[in-house]
Amino acid sequence: IAKAVEEAKATAEREAATAAEAKQEEHDQELADAKAEAKAAAEREAATAALQMKRMESLSRINQAERAADEAEAMREGHRLNSAGAFADARVSFLYAHSLNHSPACLISAANMALKMGDGTTAAAEYTSALKLPLSAPARELAERKLAEANAARAAARQRAAGRAALLLGFVALLVAVAAVLAGPEEAQAWAADAAAWVQARLGVAAPPPPPPKRGWGYSGRK
Repeated sequence: IAKAVEEAKATAEREAATAAEAKQEEHDQELADAKAEAKAAAEREAATAALQMKRMESLSRINQAERAADEAEAMREGHRLNSAGAFADARVSFLYAHSLNHSPACLISAANMALKMGDGTTAAAEYTSALKLPLSAPARELAERKLAEANAARAAARQRAAGRAALLLGFVALLVAVAAVLAGPEEAQAWAADAAAWVQARLGVAAPPPPPPKRGWGYSGRK
């Protein structure tokens, strides 16, 4: 009986050990499978990301090529309109071309049209912006020369405006003299100040009002 008990005990221990080994092997296999699945998932994600990156790069190249083609077409249209004397429409084409790839050459062309239309202020601002971008030596020399022309045009415009203001104020002074005769110097001076403000608002030139009229011939002192 004792021997039978010992054998049964040994058999039970062997079975328990076998079960434990089988369980460990199963656990190890599950762990290995999980690691393999995680590795495969990571590889699939990496492959998907690489594929997406390649697609994006391909689309970017396509978009860049399309933008370059559109820019070239807009520049050709702008030059055609410029040759036809349609400076405003040409400027629209050049600005559209600049919006595609931010080429400084397109911005310089747009500024040229503004200068031809007499808008020295806009032209000077755009030449200045173009000079902040990468430019070849000839393009930089052109932009600097055109900027000087735009600034000269602005100065000439200010001088013309000042001349027109002086002419208008001379006329106002004549009217004030007549008003002084008819209504008195106080009213005439008020009219002169209003006229000077109108000249400044209309021409953008600060112009002092004409001097107050003095009592002269024909002034009765009545209002």
